[in-house]
Amino acid sequence: MERFTDGVHGLSNALINTPWPKLSRTMVRVRQWATAGDDAIAPLFAALNDRAPAPDALLPATGIAIERERLLSAPFIVSDRYGTRCSTVFTIDRAGHAHFHERSFDAKGNATLEASEEFTVA
Repeated sequence: MERFTDGVHGLSNALINTPWPKLSRTMVRVRQWATAGDDAIAPLFAALNDRAPAPDALLPATGIAIERERLLSAPFIVSDRYGTRCSTVFTIDRAGHAHFHERSFDAKGNATLEASEEFTVA
């Protein structure tokens, strides 16, 4: 079992903190948000909605074709057959107030539904 240290951790389609370009890029933006001290979640959703592919030189060698590797390198993937269908932001402040926000998307990357819940963590 892996124990988490303080700080920002990320998970993509590999092990925790695997340094894939999309995960590294998103983690930088989450760290910036966390140090800014602003409660607004728009910057977090903007980071998750990043559709820019990584440069070829940064792509991992996972054994798939380069075209597919490019497609999968963006934090937000738009494709008819495989892609981002949901983005979730979950925050807990120091007082234990939890906020869960989720957006769903269709195959073209258009938002279709948004849900939010707030509760207190004991």
